Parts: sequence; structure tokens; C-alpha cells
Amino acid sequence: MGGSLGMALKRADKALKVIGVGRNNGRLRKAKELGAADEVTTDFCGGVREADLVVVAVPVEKTVEIIKKTVKCLKKGAVVTDAGSVKGKLVKASERLMPEGVNFVGSHPMAGSEKTGIENAVKDLYRGSTCIVTKTGRTNKNAMESVKRMWKKAGARVLVKTPREHDRLVAEVSHLPHLLSFSMMSQIGKIEKKEKDLSKITAGAYRDMTRISASSPELWADIFYANREFIHVSASIFIRNLKKINEFLRKGDKENIIKEIKKANAVKKRIDARIPKSE
Repeated sequence: MGGSLGMALKRADKALKVIGVGRNNGRLRKAKELGAADEVTTDFCGGVREADLVVVAVPVEKTVEIIKKTVKCLKKGAVVTDAGSVKGKLVKASERLMPEGVNFVGSHPMAGSEKTGIENAVKDLYRGSTCIVTKTGRTNKNAMESVKRMWKKAGARVLVKTPREHDRLVAEVSHLPHLLSFSMMSQIGKIEKKEKDLSKITAGAYRDMTRISASSPELWADIFYANREFIHVSASIFIRNLKKINEFLRKGDKENIIKEIKKANAVKKRIDARIPKSE
């Protein structure tokens, strides 16, 4: 995520200075080779000391830890944001850590893939995507505008939500689908142990439903845990709906099965029609 952002920003504005900060020298060198950063360093304080805008692009559970490590080094007027997919407690904790004259604004680009690491960074990752920027009672207007400008420069559209609104909505369209994909792969795995030919008959439906099950276990376990309140609600509703359709199957109620599929078709068509077209 961070590497792709660096590439996108450098493409949009060659005069912009991007400094990559991290722990792994090999990955940092790769980031510089790929054009994701002008300079790289393992010195967290040194890397952010003169920064106008700091983007913490690490797994959700590491974000506050990194902010604690660097916030004392930031100059007055600096803005801090993140790229994590859960916002509630993270935004609250991060805002509390900001010293006078430094502001935090949470953000979450709705882009990415099941692949991680700088070697999978792509300059067009954010082009045409939506980035949710969070607003609270403590959000500084100028800081928010700085974060919005950055994501727009990277090619994203910006949508403003409260942290709680963000977490509730993302549970439905991102977190629950990942949970279902992992669960489906678990089920297929049990069958595959007995049916060795199963892999020979996989096709489009299998690929469409299971691509994201290749995502990082550690990353997604942390996301599930951090947003467990809303994911639990979403999963409970899904289970009730699945049980209803399963009951129609048990009864051989074809008419109601058709109704459920037609309702799903209508929702798909309606939502797809509202999705902004890529620029």
C-alpha cells in the first residue's frame, strides 16, 4: 500500500519528495529502485522530522505503535494519516497522541489485492478507487484538506465518513466477503482431502469466490479482531439469510429460491449502476 502510494505520488508530482521509512533495508532499497521513494531510511525519527505529511502504511495493530514511536519527532504543522481498514479505536488513540500543532486524520483507500510487499506495489493501484477519510469532533479542517489532496493526487476519489460509519460499512463490503472466502476455502479443503479430482473441475465461480482467501492470515486476523463488533453483526445477518435459503432448498421450494435470486440480481444491478466509473 505504501509503495504504491509513493509511486502514484511521484508520477503525479515529480517535485514531491517522498521518504520511505521502515525496518527492512532490503525492502527499502527495493522501494527506491521501483521509484516509490526518493530516499529511504531505517531511522524513524530522522525520516519524518521534516515531513509535512506522514502516511503510516502498516497493519492495523501496528499503526498506533508506529505513531507513538515517531510523533515526538514531528515538526509543528505536520499531518499524520494512515491506510488501515479499521478506524474506530485507531483514530481515537492516534488523535490523543498528537502533540500541539500536529494533527491526525484517518484514511482508508479501498484498493489493493491479496498480495502484499513492496514487490507487489503498482503505480495505478489507487487510480479510480475511493479513499474514505474520517472526520471526528477533533479533526482539523486544514489537516483534512491536506490528506484529501494527497489521495486525489494519487488518483483516488475521496469520501468523508465518521470512524464508526466507516467500520460499519466496510464490514459489509470488505471484511465479511473476506471472512466468507476464508470459510469457503476451509470447506473446500475438507472435501479436497477425499476428492483428489476436485482441483480439476474448478472454474470461474471458484476463482471469483476464493481469490481473496490467499490474503495474509496475520493481517486479516488483526482486521477481524479490530472490527469484530460490526463483522459479527454482518456475519449473523448473513447466516440468517443463508439459513432461510437453505430451508427453501430442504423443502424444495423453487419459487422462493427464484425470488431470492431475483432480489440479489436487482441489488447487484442497482449497486453496480451507482459505482463511479474509473477516470
